[in-house]
Amino acid sequence: MMTRIISLILFCTLLSSCLDPGKAKNPAKIVDSMTLAMTKKNSSIPYSTFEDVKEMQTYILVDAREDYERAVSTIPGSISKKEFEQDKKKYIQHNVIVYCTIGVRSTEYAKTLLPEGFIISVLRGGVLGWAHAGKSFIDKDGKETNKVHVYSEAWNLLPESYEGIF
Repeated sequence: MMTRIISLILFCTLLSSCLDPGKAKNPAKIVDSMTLAMTKKNSSIPYSTFEDVKEMQTYILVDAREDYERAVSTIPGSISKKEFEQDKKKYIQHNVIVYCTIGVRSTEYAKTLLPEGFIISVLRGGVLGWAHAGKSFIDKDGKETNKVHVYSEAWNLLPESYEGIF
């Protein structure tokens, strides 16, 4: 397991040092490709699509990103990892969908929740995938925004209608 984590970290580090998002011809394809690789490496973790989020009757959407990332924007209706952790037992019977920028942190967090009995999945593509699906974000005041924290310039694989903040 440790080898998988190290491989994923090295892959992400290499990507972030080499990729120039301004030159990416099809950032959606890059996001899809990275997400596919992540889901294959973590086949024990279920992944949810944007359609799953729309169709589920009862789910809790948990943002595994840091507070400074959440301060830029979040997916509407989500709660922070910190909020979830404060009283997570009340969510044990819900579908818990975790997300981050693209899925690395949320996948690792989901792995810690599975043994605790949670019905857990990771949002496929994270906020990058959410943006490519044309979904909305809200700022800290609850107003719709096109700004999305994308971790670093190398991760700015957003569609043109969104503004990457890092």
